[in-house]
Amino acid sequence: MANLDQYNKERQELIDVRRQKAGSNAQQVVHTHAYAKPKTLKQKISNIWYHYKMIIFGILFVLIVFTVWLVNALQQPVYDATFLILSERSFSGAETLISTGLKSFVSDADQNGEILLDIETFDLISENDTEISPQMQEMTTAKAIGRVSTRKDFVFMLDETGYENLKSIGMEFEDISSFTGSDTPQGDKYSLKGTRLSEKMELNAALNDMFLCFADFDSYSDNLQNDTEMQELHESQRSFFQAMIDYQ
Repeated sequence: MANLDQYNKERQELIDVRRQKAGSNAQQVVHTHAYAKPKTLKQKISNIWYHYKMIIFGILFVLIVFTVWLVNALQQPVYDATFLILSERSFSGAETLISTGLKSFVSDADQNGEILLDIETFDLISENDTEISPQMQEMTTAKAIGRVSTRKDFVFMLDETGYENLKSIGMEFEDISSFTGSDTPQGDKYSLKGTRLSEKMELNAALNDMFLCFADFDSYSDNLQNDTEMQELHESQRSFFQAMIDYQ
């Protein structure tokens, strides 16, 4: 009996020792995996970077895109007048020469002491020109349509092809008699052939089949006609056009 009691006692002691050991190991595991809060500044920065680096990358990307947009917007020049050329005859490369001749007709609309004239040329392609692919012709036409679709350009130098291209997309031009005060109908084209204006632009015979047109503001939507900025733009561009055709 004594031996049995001794056996039970030793067995219970062994069980207690195992329980104590198991409890100690469990506490050690919990302690090992317990989260240690960052204490130093370096640890805190590393912790933030580890958990939020994708969000940080996203914010940086948005800031870079916004900064590029803002810089471009601030550097974008404000023009006092615009002059668009659409024709089968190429005037690319002559923009500086044309600008020199026309700047004297432009008023300083923004009163900054500097005259800026925006001249853009669109070299249209004749249907008989087999050296140019239809894709290139479509690209040029699409670029021209994209520019005039803003409705912020009023002064145009065109040939018949350029004229028909703009009319086909709904562009309307003002009757020239509204500028000259003449009762004689002159249509919406001011021919440059033999004019002093063509001499001033130093292009002479190159302008024999070219003419000036002015966009008809009355054909614009009511929203654009009632927009103060558009009204001021129309008036300044009209003065520019008037000065050119008055140059006799």
